[in-house]
Amino acid sequence: MSETFNKIINLIDKYDNILIGAGSGLSTAAGIDYASDGFKKEFKSML
Repeated sequence: MSETFNKIINLIDKYDNILIGAGSGLSTAAGIDYASDGFKKEFKSML
């Protein structure tokens, strides 16, 4: 394994919790269409 990978593993082992943040670009890349009728229906209160 690479040195960088080992550093990451050691950091993960060191903490009880890990917070992973992602923006809307991640869900857009997965195919979510924010302009679709379904999105507007499900998230009407947020628009």
